Amino acid sequence: MRLPGGGRQLENVPWLYDGGLDWEGVLLTLRSPNLLATLPPALRAHPRLRAGEPGAREALAAAGHPPESEPLWDTHYRTQWDTFQRLIREEVDPGYDGATEAGTPFCREGTGKGRDTDYAYAARPRAVHDTVARLSPTGRVRRPLITLHGTLDALVPIGPGSDRYARLVDRAHRGDRHRYYRVTGGNHTDGL
Repeated sequence: MRLPGGGRQLENVPWLYDGGLDWEGVLLTLRSPNLLATLPPALRAHPRLRAGEPGAREALAAAGHPPESEPLWDTHYRTQWDTFQRLIREEVDPGYDGATEAGTPFCREGTGKGRDTDYAYAARPRAVHDTVARLSPTGRVRRPLITLHGTLDALVPIGPGSDRYARLVDRAHRGDRHRYYRVTGGNHTDGL
């Protein structure tokens, strides 16, 4: 898993590596979209989708989930999104839920302070954004990096994840060190 992002190790401590393989990694960047900004909308929208409410499908797509991955959403809602949101958020913003470590699972939206379903990354204190900034990759990889990512990844969506990291590498003029392969129809979880 790539936490906190891309070839960050190949950017910051390249002397430890000959190269790297990034398999559907987490991209955590100061500016949205990042998983702290895309997982909470998915957690809010999925129960509305199951209830047949209008706009829920569009909200999930806006959070980065390709519409073609919809058959995977229910499983990821039940087994991945909530846990992943709480784990990442606890690492960069442990004060959000007070003394409760890693949040309260499966809370419906609007059920109270400290619920990850209602987490609003943009509204969090500067210290949280400073932490994310320290973890953010730059794209300046200094060793060869191969990135693989499934186009139907329903846990770490490809658009705000690896597609975005590839653009960071290109902007840093390090594309000669990066090979990016989009696996058509690939998901984050092999069993699905």
